Amino acid sequence: VIDALKDMALKYKDMPTLGFTHYQPAQLTTVGKRASLWLQDFVFDLQNLDRLIENLPFRGVKGTTGTQASYLALFNGDHKKVKELDGKVAKLMGFT
Repeated sequence: VIDALKDMALKYKDMPTLGFTHYQPAQLTTVGKRASLWLQDFVFDLQNLDRLIENLPFRGVKGTTGTQASYLALFNGDHKKVKELDGKVAKLMGFT
């Protein structure tokens, strides 16, 4: 996507088009300029996603109240099984 937008921005850098502000026509710009702004937005979004993924906290398997009570009930009070499930889910999610 980045390369495609870069190529588009360069290819159409001199092609005039109307700019828009507040959803109404504004002064002239170029198609290339618009593509470069889309590219910039895309890169910013990608950086934000990378940051979010890098800092995403993982709290394991918890019930709706933030405890593991529902899992304890599911496993008939067996804390070992709940802890094992928690570890397996964390591993599958890439947090171990």
